[in-house]
Amino acid sequence: MSRTRKTVDPIATPMPSAPDSEASALGAILAKPSLLEGLDLTSTHFHEPKHEMVFRAMLTLFKRGESASLVNVNAELVRLGKTDEVSPVFTAGLAARQEPAYDLPVHVAILKSMAQTRTARTAALDLLVATDNGTCNSEALDRAVKALTDVRPSQAAGHRFQILSGDDILNLPRAQWRVKGILPEAGLVVIYGPSKAGKSFLTLELATAIAQGREWFGYKTLAASVLYINLESNWGLQGRLTAWQQVNGGLPAELQFITESFNLQDADHVKGIIQAAPKNGVIIIDTLNRASPGMDENSSRDMSLLIAAAGDIQRGTGGLVILVSHTGKDTKKGIRGHSSLFAALDACIEVDQGADGSRTVRLPKVKEGADGACYRFELTQVVIGRDADGEDVTSCVVEPGEAQRKSDRPLTPALQYAWDSFQVACAEEDSDSVHLEVWRQAFYAGHTGETVNAKKKAFQRGRDGLVRIGRVLVINDTYNGSVRVNTGSGPGCPGGHFKWVGTGHTPLGVTRPTRCPGPGKEEEENLGEEGNFAEKTNAEVAPFPLEASGAVLCINGCPDWRDGPTWTVGMCARSGRSLTRKSRCDLAGCGATADGVI
Repeated sequence: MSRTRKTVDPIATPMPSAPDSEASALGAILAKPSLLEGLDLTSTHFHEPKHEMVFRAMLTLFKRGESASLVNVNAELVRLGKTDEVSPVFTAGLAARQEPAYDLPVHVAILKSMAQTRTARTAALDLLVATDNGTCNSEALDRAVKALTDVRPSQAAGHRFQILSGDDILNLPRAQWRVKGILPEAGLVVIYGPSKAGKSFLTLELATAIAQGREWFGYKTLAASVLYINLESNWGLQGRLTAWQQVNGGLPAELQFITESFNLQDADHVKGIIQAAPKNGVIIIDTLNRASPGMDENSSRDMSLLIAAAGDIQRGTGGLVILVSHTGKDTKKGIRGHSSLFAALDACIEVDQGADGSRTVRLPKVKEGADGACYRFELTQVVIGRDADGEDVTSCVVEPGEAQRKSDRPLTPALQYAWDSFQVACAEEDSDSVHLEVWRQAFYAGHTGETVNAKKKAFQRGRDGLVRIGRVLVINDTYNGSVRVNTGSGPGCPGGHFKWVGTGHTPLGVTRPTRCPGPGKEEEENLGEEGNFAEKTNAEVAPFPLEASGAVLCINGCPDWRDGPTWTVGMCARSGRSLTRKSRCDLAGCGATADGVI
């Protein structure tokens, strides 16, 4: 039994075109004639005859150095004798579309694609003619080959790369920040964390901050329109918005929402978002899982498709795309799914909730910015109404807290072992400070390194790491763990001086709560119940008799001990030993000064 193959008659099939995109491109140029400069379009990209005539008139004006305004285009069509085909009413209709300039690249891409398809269709027709009736028409065959070459010019001549000099690179526009130092103006970002950590609340707070152009956790924002695609519970979103509005006032007009289902795998959905979303704005997709039903997020292939779709939205809108996602079963491994997602990001924000209920937002990755910062926040409950039983209906709003000091953050296993060994060494010495070699012995004793060299390297990494985050302070190979250092990630002295903690009282010469007078400067505030030190500098404090204080002498035998106005713990610069309470070494170059700078 023979089977007849179904064929398509290429002659009877209409040529592909995009008349709406043709009209939109012409409308954008009429609204802003300067767009013609550098525009990579020719009249052959227009399939509709009227559109082609209008564009030819525009190009003629441009070549003569005249503006392609509506008046000039109509005059040029009159000069060319085309007013019977293209009336002023038709061109006025094009101008009335008021197409924005930022949409032009999208329409240009569509026109080029349609033109390429028409060229391929023409080549197919020429091939039919070339082989008609079993003969080979060389002229038609040449036309087909040329047409196919035009469709794929890169295969014939190779792609032309633009070569830039060093000066060209330096003169390129600098990247702009949407949230200064954290989120770029354009790119791909993920906000992630375990369930119930507060991701949606934090994301809404970020969205409103950008829409209003106000600071977010102390970071400046560049105001922009925000489109929030909510794929989770609409009731939950309504509650969050109601709570936010009660606390902060009216919702920003630049924040808009889509609550319909959205699938990143659906090309029509992606195109629809590109058309609906604000140009050069922010698009938030909450959540990635709901936007990719049925896909294997652990598959590199599937994740690549999701990244590509998000990239299409980013490029199509020229803005910032933010995906909200979850952590995996092992929260320490970061974003759930294939690692290619993390690699593709310009930045990511981690939201977490500790065992004690405390919530933090951390910045694990910020391209071209400072990652690693960590901030506390709280979810404050707000009553937004009553249910049918008369009971309160509540939601929450985000209350940003202070930056978390690096020294207070959870340690990695390697740093935790280094810290534990340091505490063992301190216990053996019955002191807050230990010499390098004493700590080394305690570290080596429990370390699993197979060689001395392996233990040496591990000790150095652990020691340096604890110093870097401010967990320990080192002076002359002696390490102290009772004084924490402000490493710049949180509030402290504006001059970058050490932030002293650990005693529960204000350190000598430092005002409450975090101000520091700096070396040799006077105190600016009354310290309170512990004593009035306003008006006094270190040198003006009256001597305190050693025999009355019972204070332990400085290990270096420094003779001049002074009474402090409050309980404090300092460190001897020469020995590294902690000073006893209500005592300090006043010898120049030995005692810690008021701001903690030795």
